[in-house]
Amino acid sequence: MKGKKILSGMLALAMLFSVNGGIVRAENKGIDRPTDLNKDVEYFTMSDDGSEVEPTGEVENSFNQMEHPYNGSEYTIYDGKPLRQSRAVVENTDPNNAYIVTNDIVAQGTIATAGEMRWYAFQLEEKSKVTILLQMVNSLDADLYVFSLDDSKLNLIGGSGTAGAGVTEYYTQVMEAGIYFFAVGGYEGTGNYAFAYYQSSRDVENEVNDLPTLATAAEFNTDIVGVIDTPLDVDYYKVTVSSPIMMRYSLSTEASYSLTLAAKDGESAGLMSFGEDTDVYKLNPGTYYFKVESADASYSAEQEYTVNFTKLSSLSSDPAADVLGICESANIFYQTNKNGTINYVNGHEIDPSYSYYKNIQNSAGTQLYDISIDKNKIVKVLNSDSSNIKPCVAYYLSSTRPAMQVGKGPLLCLSFYGDKIYNINCIGTGAYVKNTYVGDFNSVRVLIDPNSGDLVDILDFNYFYDYEQLIGSNYISYYYGDYELTMYEMK
Repeated sequence: MKGKKILSGMLALAMLFSVNGGIVRAENKGIDRPTDLNKDVEYFTMSDDGSEVEPTGEVENSFNQMEHPYNGSEYTIYDGKPLRQSRAVVENTDPNNAYIVTNDIVAQGTIATAGEMRWYAFQLEEKSKVTILLQMVNSLDADLYVFSLDDSKLNLIGGSGTAGAGVTEYYTQVMEAGIYFFAVGGYEGTGNYAFAYYQSSRDVENEVNDLPTLATAAEFNTDIVGVIDTPLDVDYYKVTVSSPIMMRYSLSTEASYSLTLAAKDGESAGLMSFGEDTDVYKLNPGTYYFKVESADASYSAEQEYTVNFTKLSSLSSDPAADVLGICESANIFYQTNKNGTINYVNGHEIDPSYSYYKNIQNSAGTQLYDISIDKNKIVKVLNSDSSNIKPCVAYYLSSTRPAMQVGKGPLLCLSFYGDKIYNINCIGTGAYVKNTYVGDFNSVRVLIDPNSGDLVDILDFNYFYDYEQLIGSNYISYYYGDYELTMYEMK
């Protein structure tokens, strides 16, 4: 639906008044325009034939301001039946003669006498968001007052009464089902005015969220469905994180809407992007405000959009881990430093510790198996251009001798270096003498579970998979090639 906006320079619509259930209905009708309007009224402009309205600017982020209190009369609606039949068309200077307004209507009127009030009414069949935008000529300071109908009485529930002639009044609020009235009250001066009225029952649980201070708190990994229901509607959402995370945010819609970061709050708050090749972001602790808005002032109370803030992974808050490896397709995020002496994956400190000990004796001989990785002796993770050394991601299928059981899926592959960090002391006697293998290694290549940071299995050298006497009795199944781990320096 094309966005309707009111006027720039001259009011372009009038009211066609007709009896409808006792309240006169205000309808759009293209007629000759008044000629006494100031040319500096902003935000709305209309085609000459009254068929199309285009936006020309933005209303300031201010609404429901009540600088002028309501000092009018108390009113009783006839017999408590505002929708009764048969009433002659009269001026709407009394709420009993209010003109009905319906969604997406643009209408005009005149304050002919200082202090005069012009009345309108609407009915909500269900809980809805109501928006009224009132503009006026520079010779008029008019205010907007909104009332609920309780029994036969009108009770003031809000409005917009900003001081100053020609100042736009903007009211927006979520309201329960019922009958409501609003008055355009002449606070000072006389002249023409125009208003736009919108109502929507979609997305009322999140509205009104048109300012960062009113932003809807978003839950991670949960779809939020909303609508842009007026030309001025902007929907704000906020996400708050207490420790660094990796996140993706998305907007799904057929309309010309956008989802952008509008503001952030917090001493450490910062959002880092990683170029056009990836849509993941690193968020530091803080609160982040995102807004959905229309690029061309189009709107619809029926056309929905869906936003989602997806938490991909936690990160370590260690400031020394200033290099980040991203494998988005595997959801693996590896933190280290330039020297490889600090290592985390998906927020978990990496622990490649391993210990296997078994001493078996029988009449055929002795089998002693003592294999270990001592993490206290590890100096760093090796990182070079060599494909068999640099950190990478491998897809793990299964093995017969894993350090821990995990399902098949992508794992982080790292090569650790240090002085005799990996020790194999396997000794066999009698029938098992060929099982003997003793060696100390300064490096070892392993698979790490990104969900815990713990070692899953040893790749190189693995006594059970690589030693000649045991080949065929044990195996590990994995492969490289489907994943790329891209390293970024965090500046």
